[in-house]
Amino acid sequence: MKRVLFSLGILFLLYGGIQVQAEELENEPIENIESESAYNEDSIDYQVGDVTITPVATNPDYSSMEFTYTSNGEEYTCFITGLEVDENNTSDSYQNLANAIALAQLKGETFELNNETVSQYGLKLDMIDAEKEEAYQESDDDLLCWAASGADAIEFTGWSQNDEDEDGVFGHLRESFTDNGGFQEDAFTWYLDGIYYNQDTDENGDPVFYNDNSDGSQQKRSGTGGYVSDYFADSFFEAYDFEENHEQEYLHKITDALQQNAAVALGIYFFIPSQDWKYAGGHAVTLFGYIEKGDEIVSIFIADSDNTADSESTSRENRPNIYTMYPIGYRDGYPSIENYVSPYYASLIGSACIIQPFKEVEDQVDVKGSHKPYENVDLYLTDLYTSLEQQNLTQTNVNELLSLYASISNYSYIRLSEGSNINYTYTINGPVTTSLSNTFTLTEALPYLKELLIDNLFSFTNPGLYSLYMTIDSIQDALGNELQEAYLINNFYASSYTILVNGDVGYTVNYVDEMNHVIQSQTYYAPYNSYVSVNDFIQNLIGYTYAYDSGDLYIDALLQDNVMTIFYHRIITPEHSSNKDTVQKQLLNSSYHEVVPTGIHIQSTVLTMMVSLLGMIVLRKLKG
Repeated sequence: MKRVLFSLGILFLLYGGIQVQAEELENEPIENIESESAYNEDSIDYQVGDVTITPVATNPDYSSMEFTYTSNGEEYTCFITGLEVDENNTSDSYQNLANAIALAQLKGETFELNNETVSQYGLKLDMIDAEKEEAYQESDDDLLCWAASGADAIEFTGWSQNDEDEDGVFGHLRESFTDNGGFQEDAFTWYLDGIYYNQDTDENGDPVFYNDNSDGSQQKRSGTGGYVSDYFADSFFEAYDFEENHEQEYLHKITDALQQNAAVALGIYFFIPSQDWKYAGGHAVTLFGYIEKGDEIVSIFIADSDNTADSESTSRENRPNIYTMYPIGYRDGYPSIENYVSPYYASLIGSACIIQPFKEVEDQVDVKGSHKPYENVDLYLTDLYTSLEQQNLTQTNVNELLSLYASISNYSYIRLSEGSNINYTYTINGPVTTSLSNTFTLTEALPYLKELLIDNLFSFTNPGLYSLYMTIDSIQDALGNELQEAYLINNFYASSYTILVNGDVGYTVNYVDEMNHVIQSQTYYAPYNSYVSVNDFIQNLIGYTYAYDSGDLYIDALLQDNVMTIFYHRIITPEHSSNKDTVQKQLLNSSYHEVVPTGIHIQSTVLTMMVSLLGMIVLRKLKG
C-alpha cells in the first residue's frame, strides 16, 4: 500500500457534499478549462466503429464495452466497464448507444448511462452505483460518499460476500460508521479485516470508538467488518495522490488499471479560483470508463452516490444506477472534471485508490494468523531500505558501514507493551547467502498504527551484487510468552533495490619492460564486475613516456575474464615524437600484432598479469 501527502497542500477527507454553497458566491463562474471544444451539431462529422462487449475476466457478472470513432481525422477510443448486460441485447442496440456517446462527447456535453433509460437504445443494462439516502441535508449518510464509492469498488472487484451487491456493502458501512468524511481504501480495509485507519485515539494511542465530534468518520464499535478476514487487505490496494503537472501520467495509470479489471476510486476536490483557490469541500466517486483521443484522456464515466440521492419516491437500493460521462479539462497542472457540480468551482481530481480484483490474489490467503486485528496484535513490516538508497540501487564499498532500516507498524487495535521482544531475521542473497537473526526489545509501548524503526549496521568484506529481505519470526511479551498475531503474511518484506558492493582493492597491475623489470606498480579502485575499456581504465597512463634506448614506451591495457593484459610498445624512429598519435591509433585498432607504418619500426611485447580480485564474500554484522 502506498499513501502520500496530497500535493495541493494537505490531505483532505472526502466528504459527501460541498462545504461552501454556490449561491454564496458573488463572482462570475470560472472559465472553461482547456476541455474538448463544443461542436456545432450541424458541423459534426464522425464515424463509429463496431462495439465489442467482453465479460470481465475477474468478475463475469459484469462486462466491458469498447469502441472507436473518428472525427475530423482524429481517432477516439471509448472504454466502459462494470456493465451488467442482458443476453438479448443486439449489436445494433449497442451501436445506437455508442453513436449517442460519441456525439455527446464531441459536443462537449455530459451523458448519462442510466439503467432506467437505456431502453431508448433498445438495451437492458445495469451499473454499479451505491446511493445515499440523503446528499445535502442532515441524515445518516449525507457525508458517506467515501463509503459508497468503496462499496462500488468492493462489488466490482469481487470482494463482496454472501451475494451482496454494492447497496448491501454500503448498508454495512452506513450502520457501522458515523456520518463524516473518509477515504475509499478505509472502507476496503474495514470490510475485509475490520480495521479502520482513521480511528481516533486517546492520549495513550489506543482507539476510541463512536466519536461524533471527530473531524472524520469513526467506527462506532470494535469488532464490526472483517467479512473477508483471512486476507490481509492492505496488500491489495494502492492509494496515492496526483502530483502537479503529471495529469496525463496519473490519468493513464488509473485508466490502465481499469483495463486490467481493477477498481478505481477517485477523490474530487473543490476549489474556488475567484476566492484565491479557497477549498470548498471534497467528494468521492468511482471510475468506470473513459474516452481517449490519441494519448489524451478527454472524458471519464463515474458513478456518483449523490446523483439520485434525496429521491423520496423509492428507497436508495431501488434508485437508478447511473454512469455519467463528463469532459476532462486541465487546471494549474491538475485534471479537472468539467460541467460538474457548479460553474463556480474547479473540480480537481486529486487522489485515487486502485483495488486489485479478488480473483487475481485469491491464493494469497493468510493461513496461520487469528485474522482478528481487533483482538490480537499484528506487526506489519512495511519497508526495508538503506541510508544510501538511490533509484533502486545502493552502492557501498567493502568494509564500509551501511545502515539498514526496517519500518514496522502495529496494524491492530491492540497495543504491544513495553519490554516485548520482536525477533527478526535478515537474509542477504549474493554470491553466498547469509542469514542474520536479532531481537529488538521495545523501550516503550507500540500502540495502534504506531511506526517502529529498527536500525542495524552492516559491512561487506567482499564485493558483489546483493538483494535482501527480512522476516519477523515471532513476538514475545515482556514475560517471554509468545504472542498470537492477527496476520503472518505481512511479516515478510523483500527490498525493491539491489546492493552493489565495490571492492576497496580493485586491480593491482605491474608494468614491466622487456627485461622483466618493473616499470611501475599501481593499485586501482574499480567497481565490481565491470568491464574496463582500454581508454577508461588507464587513461592517465596512455601516452606514458619513459626513456628506453632511443624510443618511447606507450602503455595499453585490456580487462577480460578477470585478467589484465598489459601492452607496451617501443617506437624506434628518429622522428618518433611527430608520429605518436598515428602509432597509438593503429595500435588500438589492431590485434596487437606487429604494425609497421611507413618509416616506423614497432617492437611490441605482451605481458599478462592476473588481476587481484577479492574472493569469497563474507558478510559481517556490527552490533551497536
